[in-house]
Amino acid sequence: MVERGINIIKRDLGSTLNPKTILIVEDDYHLRNYLGELLELSGFKVILAEDGNQGFYKFQQHKPDLVITDVVMPGQDGISLTVRFKKICPEVLVIAMSGRWLNDAEIDCAESVGFLGVDKVLSKPFSARELKGAIVEVMGLELA
Repeated sequence: MVERGINIIKRDLGSTLNPKTILIVEDDYHLRNYLGELLELSGFKVILAEDGNQGFYKFQQHKPDLVITDVVMPGQDGISLTVRFKKICPEVLVIAMSGRWLNDAEIDCAESVGFLGVDKVLSKPFSARELKGAIVEVMGLELA
């Protein structure tokens, strides 16, 4: 599965990418590692974080070009995390992803993230092609 996704991204983006750093904040172990491997093998420098607190710490440490964050996570959710990222670095690009669009407080996350400077929203499950499209769109990359 990873191999197929890598081929989709590499076929379109090729090796013309300048290495960009992407922080992935995702509480699901398997999805986090899949996305990390997929993007790393596609030429990106990837930083992984398993929750919002770790994500914020790694954001401060690495200053990534792009953050891909889950919206609904235990502890600090992707919405509050995005607000904190944007306060520190307003130009950071953020892709929010979620399979469940109501958080514990029954707030519609899809509607909320649009007001917080999120550059793109992905609904889980999504394909490698959709992920590639979102990254190309928000980062302004040109197809090879």
